[in-house]
Amino acid sequence: MADILLVDDDPQLLYTMAEILSAAGHSVMPAQNGHEAIACIASGSLPDLVITDLRMPVMSGTELVLMIRNEPAWARLPVILVTAAALDSGVFPPDGSYQAVVSKPFDIAVLLATVARVLGCAGHQAI
Repeated sequence: MADILLVDDDPQLLYTMAEILSAAGHSVMPAQNGHEAIACIASGSLPDLVITDLRMPVMSGTELVLMIRNEPAWARLPVILVTAAALDSGVFPPDGSYQAVVSKPFDIAVLLATVARVLGCAGHQAI
């Protein structure tokens, strides 16, 4: 399965999502904000997929996605946003910088199906 970098500032949600993804056979690297996520990626632990919340302290998910897209070695990493933010809230990164959005509260089946879909076509995304 895949190595997934999971980013959320809510420890309970981070734990729950990590358990769900691990039970589905994925290896999960947790981070509590975008800064921790960048440190994880920069350490050489390049994941197959990044799943991030948008509204977080220290570094938001939007800032994280933009940093990933601006670093050539990371620019093609697929990204799924998991958020309670409304699509018209103005907190989303630019279109094309992420592959999917899963709304909070999320349905486990929808999360897993979205992960499978994005991982299945990750090599064919135009970013």
